[in-house]
Amino acid sequence: MFGQHANARLHTFYSKSSATAVPECRETAMEHPVENEPVKLLTRAQLASTWAISPKTLADWEGTGVGPPPKLRGDLIRYEAPTVAAWYRDNRGAAA
Repeated sequence: MFGQHANARLHTFYSKSSATAVPECRETAMEHPVENEPVKLLTRAQLASTWAISPKTLADWEGTGVGPPPKLRGDLIRYEAPTVAAWYRDNRGAAA
């Protein structure tokens, strides 16, 4: 669905240590977010690269209601990393 080795890239992406790193996809991390902690935002290009798909595929999914829900930040489309991780966990193999 997401291209060869996408699971490894996704795990690496969410496991990177930095000030804005998102914890590995664990239900407890998604269900109990820390108050006032900044949420990592991804561009369409970043998410597409992580999943080894085309940014156009994400744009097409947005138009049909498939894929993780995008958020508008001003006039920019962004994806919240915890929302993406939850969608990915719940929908592996469902899209494409």
